[in-house]
Amino acid sequence: MDEQLKSLVARRGQLKGQATRFANYLLDSGLQHDRWELQERVAKLKEKWYEFERTQSAIELLDDSEAQALLDSASQSNFISLEVFKKLNLPATNVNLPVCGISQSTINISSQCNIQIRSKDGQFSNNLQFLIIKQITSNIPQFSFDPSCLDIPDEIELADPEYNISQKIEVLLGASIFFDLIVKGQIKLGRNKPILQRTRLGWIISGSLQIKNPEAHPSCMLSVNNLLNEQLEKFWSIENVTQTKTQFSDEELECESHFRQNYFRDHEGRFVVKLPLKESYKNLGESLNAAISRLESVERKLSKDINLRNQYEEFLNEYEQLGHMSKIDISLDDPNDIKFYLPHHSVIKENSSTTRLRVVFDGSSKTSTNLSLNDVLRVGPTIQNDLVCVLLRMRIPRFVATADISKMYRMVKVHPENRNLQRIVWRSNPSKAIEHFQLNTVTYGTSSASFLATRSLHQVGLDCQAEFPNISDIIINNFYVDDVIFGSDTLSDLIQLKYELSNILQQAGFLLRKWVSNDHRIFENKTDQCSSTIFEIRDSKERKTLGITWNSQQDRFEYSVILNSQCNPTKRTILSAISQIFDPLGLISPVVVNAKIILKELWQAQCDWDAPIPQNILKR
Repeated sequence: MDEQLKSLVARRGQLKGQATRFANYLLDSGLQHDRWELQERVAKLKEKWYEFERTQSAIELLDDSEAQALLDSASQSNFISLEVFKKLNLPATNVNLPVCGISQSTINISSQCNIQIRSKDGQFSNNLQFLIIKQITSNIPQFSFDPSCLDIPDEIELADPEYNISQKIEVLLGASIFFDLIVKGQIKLGRNKPILQRTRLGWIISGSLQIKNPEAHPSCMLSVNNLLNEQLEKFWSIENVTQTKTQFSDEELECESHFRQNYFRDHEGRFVVKLPLKESYKNLGESLNAAISRLESVERKLSKDINLRNQYEEFLNEYEQLGHMSKIDISLDDPNDIKFYLPHHSVIKENSSTTRLRVVFDGSSKTSTNLSLNDVLRVGPTIQNDLVCVLLRMRIPRFVATADISKMYRMVKVHPENRNLQRIVWRSNPSKAIEHFQLNTVTYGTSSASFLATRSLHQVGLDCQAEFPNISDIIINNFYVDDVIFGSDTLSDLIQLKYELSNILQQAGFLLRKWVSNDHRIFENKTDQCSSTIFEIRDSKERKTLGITWNSQQDRFEYSVILNSQCNPTKRTILSAISQIFDPLGLISPVVVNAKIILKELWQAQCDWDAPIPQNILKR
């Protein structure tokens, strides 16, 4: 709402200036101008004044907007009533999201919006996504009561001073924000009485009242986004044999053609590419305010963990030192240039052997026109072999080696023409002024990043096809994202392939690292060799899958499953455990099929998701 308020205030200033100029013109003109011209000027003045009054009313509405909110830690989403949404006149996006409640009752949500909430004292604010719903729940409290029955200390400032009056709930804040709002401080008002809980919005009251009212009835505001179907789909479809896609869509062909027409290699041999933009990119709106708001949110999180803050700062400092981002002077901006600011946040990878914390960028953040950068980028086709194909090729030769490309996406530069669409805001300390940067390389978090990076790598293979056909074959067919798996039947040939592959990729800026092999003699020096002898195989770089790894010392695939033996198993926990087992080659199908049979029997027994497992199934 702050963005809309600022826009309205700016518009009010423009209208006031225009109306003043019209009025001065009329006062100075006297009878020297044509009567019809004067009438036309008066009509325009009235039109501007009416618009000014409407804008003023909208500003007063937004500046004064308050809503009755309910905090609900059981809700997986935030909700806003349709009435308040219309009152605020906010932009919305279309969604198709089923939301489940008590007894599996489901409603479909068709719209969502982004709103900045803030406390009455202005000390706390946060940008949240809300699902728009006709009615959230019945009035809370269900009936008005005399507040004197509760001995609330005079010094306590309640978030809702009219807590005792039955009112409509206009906003529901769910689990995504609930625990960020709760702070230290709780007062018990007595036996069988509510408690007072301190929050960042003010003190709230929660609990039951020992007041009899025949109209009272229990309420529950639980909501669950219907994501179990996705988990089930992954579980049942992992072993399906899918047909290889042989034709690209028109958009994918356009993306491929755009790459070939616009890429080049700079004096260092590195690829420089242009973003495959749709024509609609010209409709991108203002994005700076959202990026600043997200930065402030990140800063609040980092202020609670000094170690995390240091890692975050080190990551972005390295980003700048490597030339992957550059500081810019926004006073030199051309107002006609289209710009997009990427919000950013941290992702912790506990099992990473190189970088534990990574900063990722949000290309899906909406601008003031409800378009994001990802909305106006072509995604591009998948040009690499699927993982199953790469793994099968791995088992053909006697000697095998694996490695990955260091910072693969960031080894591909983005053309200077497009870097205004990859801006960020950052400061090393909240007390300093916010600085503006542009990202100079392909950025993880943008929808075209995967295509641009893998297509550049693919081009290296095409370029060396005549002189190094074996290396070309490895680059084109044996890479899965940034991991390469290749081999040979003789050790000498594998060493030669490793040497040539490393040199050719390095000429394009792609540095191979974390080498693993089933024969240590492949490593000419110990700096090549990774300290680990395990190569972890995943279907996605970011998805934490349990299961398949390649043990290079034993030259075998291994599976590990972590089971929580402390909890009582339910249908939900069983599905959660076995759906994470990643077995693309079907090597442990005899084990997985037993799990599927158990799930089938649980369905036939009509077990609820969180109910105890029947004894006859539990003993198996």
